[in-house]
Amino acid sequence: MNKAIASKILITLGFLFLYRVLAYIPIPGVDLAAIKAFFDSNSNNALGLFNMFSGNAVSRLSIISLGIMPYITSSIIMELLSATFPNLAKNEKRARRHAKIHANRALFDYFNHLDPSGERFSGVKEH
Repeated sequence: MNKAIASKILITLGFLFLYRVLAYIPIPGVDLAAIKAFFDSNSNNALGLFNMFSGNAVSRLSIISLGIMPYITSSIIMELLSATFPNLAKNEKRARRHAKIHANRALFDYFNHLDPSGERFSGVKEH
């Protein structure tokens, strides 16, 4: 087996182990007995199905069970706030403009280094 493949497999297994360990650490300040009773009474609906697919991480209210939801929620909130406050909308437009400039610059540099004739786009040869 190739060393690179073996290291990638070990890294993947390490992340899976870390995920499973973190799934058993509950969020502080939560009454776990009340949460367990809630999930025991609601195990036949969509929430129970979601809990099953998460490996019961939702019923333990672990940090891992949050998943990508905080990022999605904050993105939605920022989108709504930028519609309300003009300064946030300006900052968003400015950030998009700068991202386009950087992407165009990177693309230009990429193609500039791929020129097989040794000439740059300006037509000047390097010596």
